[in-house]
Amino acid sequence: MVIRMREIISQPWDKVIESIRKLYESEEKQTLLIAIDGRSGSGKTTLANCIREQLGGNVFHMDDFFLRPEQRTKERLEEVGGN
Repeated sequence: MVIRMREIISQPWDKVIESIRKLYESEEKQTLLIAIDGRSGSGKTTLANCIREQLGGNVFHMDDFFLRPEQRTKERLEEVGGN
C-alpha cells in the first residue's frame, strides 16, 4: 500500500503518525518501509524523527549515500549507478 504524504500532510502530524500506526498494525509481516520525499527545508527530517520517536524504527537519509565532492569524477558519474 502506498500513502502519498500530500494526501495526509495537511493533517496535524499526530494524525499522520496515527495513520502510519494503523497501517503498520494492519500488515501481516510487521515490517513497514516509509519513504518521505519533499523539497529542501520542507520538514522531512523533522517528520522522520517524530515518527521514529513515537513508533520506533530506523531513519536512513538518502543524502548519506551521495558521493563526496572529491569522488565525483567525470568517469564515475558517467557509469551506471556511479553516484
